[in-house]
Amino acid sequence: MLSLLGAVDAGDVALVPGRIDDAFVRIEAAAERILELGAVPVGIGGDGSVSLPLMRAAARTKGSGRAAYRQPHRRVSLHA
Repeated sequence: MLSLLGAVDAGDVALVPGRIDDAFVRIEAAAERILELGAVPVGIGGDGSVSLPLMRAAARTKGSGRAAYRQPHRRVSLHA
């Protein structure tokens, strides 16, 4: 199914529990690399500590403004 969408697993972002500021920087950087390639990053799991850096990266990346975040309770939020 994912191959039909052209989706690729880009892997996890290495984080240290309890270091939220560092986590934001790492998540934003990973999302920016994906956005700069013209793709849409999809974050799975977590809470605002995942969605906030995704949205920040999307806002900063020229021509973007898109990211998707899947919340743990099976609801997908699409932000454009």
